[in-house]
Amino acid sequence: VVWADSYKVGCAVQFCPNVAHFICNYGPGGNYPTWPYSRGATCSACPKDDKCLNNLC
Repeated sequence: VVWADSYKVGCAVQFCPNVAHFICNYGPGGNYPTWPYSRGATCSACPKDDKCLNNLC
């Protein structure tokens, strides 16, 4: 799960004969058991120089 405060990501893949396993680690770590997102108006937390497109920063 990607958390609202996550800004780092590291991913890897391991190929096996009949399957590929993908894993990603996000940082900082999650804040389980709370919500993975921050509540607020759409794009209200976008950095100053970012644009809001399709409700995403």
